[in-house]
Amino acid sequence: MKQRIQHIEIAKGIAIIAVVLGHSWITLHNKGELFNVLFSVHMPLFFLVSGVFLHNRGSFKAFFINKFDRIMKPYFITLCLVALYTWWFKGASLGNMLIGIFFASGDSIGATGLWYWIALWFLPALFIVSLLSFLINRYIKLEDSSALTKITFLLLLGFFASHDLNAFWNIKASLFSEPIIVYGRHFNMPGLPWCIDLALISSVFYLAGYWFRDLFLSRQFKLIATMGALAIFIAFHLLWNHTVDLNLRFYGSFLPTTIQAFSGIYVVIQLSLLIERITPLSKLLNIIGQNSLYILLFHSVILNTLQNELNWQPLVESIFAVIIAIIVPVIIAVAIKNTIYLKYCYLPFPKRNKPAI
Repeated sequence: MKQRIQHIEIAKGIAIIAVVLGHSWITLHNKGELFNVLFSVHMPLFFLVSGVFLHNRGSFKAFFINKFDRIMKPYFITLCLVALYTWWFKGASLGNMLIGIFFASGDSIGATGLWYWIALWFLPALFIVSLLSFLINRYIKLEDSSALTKITFLLLLGFFASHDLNAFWNIKASLFSEPIIVYGRHFNMPGLPWCIDLALISSVFYLAGYWFRDLFLSRQFKLIATMGALAIFIAFHLLWNHTVDLNLRFYGSFLPTTIQAFSGIYVVIQLSLLIERITPLSKLLNIIGQNSLYILLFHSVILNTLQNELNWQPLVESIFAVIIAIIVPVIIAVAIKNTIYLKYCYLPFPKRNKPAI
């Protein structure tokens, strides 16, 4: 198991809270400034933090199996169980749901009626960008290059990737000029399978996390740099106010959006270093960060169910739903980790030590 670094876990805790808050009525009822701020940082932060722990060793096959076990196994098990439940108890089309699940994009999941599970698009996207970043590191070999070379490569990659990010999004699919008909309807492309069309833009953050990991793993709090990054983040939101919604294939103008994202990420990580010194808050965010996968998996169904069923004042109802949508998945995570069959379904399989010769 990879070593956990407390301030990174705290940063993940902050990011997953931002994800839950971003999916709540508080943020979505008008998609105002709070939406722009949260979405400009939280997904880029998750891609970057994942890149920090990239190990460019061993074979591609071993890397593929490891990442599939860690990322895609929980995705498929969760959604297949949900699909079976929805088919058995609600009479929905199991075939439709399985097509959406195996296509593995947010819209393909939602289009089959599994709206509360759209957030799981992130897992196939993370899986694919992990594979791509491994290959880039293996064959382009920029790890030992200068910082300027790495930044130039990331900028060129990002400019290219962001240019036609929605090229495969919500377009009517055809083959040899003939429309592709699925279940009697003209098939609209919900992006590429497994969010492949997001791989290049998300690799900008994933590779930055890997190539500049010493910067993000440093335990030294830098006040001046943090204040500067915060000033840049605020200024760019005031001047351009771009945001990111990769599930909808939206990425604002590349340069200001990317500067916003990286400056916001740096502020969150530096803030996490300060929080690390505050024991009660540190422990709470550490627990949330360590269980961010389970919060991602289960928060939306809890959040939306509560917001739909409760008849409270909307703001109070939404705040309560956000809190419960964070607490309950953590409880589910504890149950999974202590139940042998569920543990094998959701946790990576233990590695077998090779016998000594």
